[in-house]
Amino acid sequence: MSSLNAQQIATLLQQQGVEKTKIPTMTAIALAESSGRPQAFNPRGLDRSYGLFQVNMHGGLGPARMKEFGLKSEKELFDPTTNVKAAKQILGSQGLGAWSVYKSGKYKEFLPQAQQASQGLGQPSPETAQKPQEISAAPGGRTFIIVGDESDDPTTFLKQFIQKSPKIQSGVDPIAMLTSAFTQTPNYLGEKQ
Repeated sequence: MSSLNAQQIATLLQQQGVEKTKIPTMTAIALAESSGRPQAFNPRGLDRSYGLFQVNMHGGLGPARMKEFGLKSEKELFDPTTNVKAAKQILGSQGLGAWSVYKSGKYKEFLPQAQQASQGLGQPSPETAQKPQEISAAPGGRTFIIVGDESDDPTTFLKQFIQKSPKIQSGVDPIAMLTSAFTQTPNYLGEKQ
């Protein structure tokens, strides 16, 4: 497996539920520890460290961590997702100081690219962003825009919409108007003809 870039590492951290404020630092730590290489291995000295976050399994750490992380083999730590899960547990129990590159400050070399990679996390991409859908033109030329999941049941959606909407004082029956819109307007769910 080739090296992971900062964006890929940040995304893995987000997927495993690492606190958003810690993702840039953790991404920089992974880059400093392994250059983003999931197959990185350090067997020297008091190390027997695996993967992105160089999870150390040397000596008595190995058996205890195997049990803690639910591993059958240390080599499972070469899997990026497994390694990030282990790193999250280490972060939770020992903090950022568990990594020598954090204590030495070496991670700071990678922090700008890690921060940039983390900026777009949690924001929908333009392709997946929800778009408002026009459903009806009301009396007087006003247009109602309703945002909702296309899989919502229209009846349930209408009831929720009306409960949350301000009362209409114009004498228009909102249930009748919206029901009509859902059943007669061709683009009520954003469809184009």
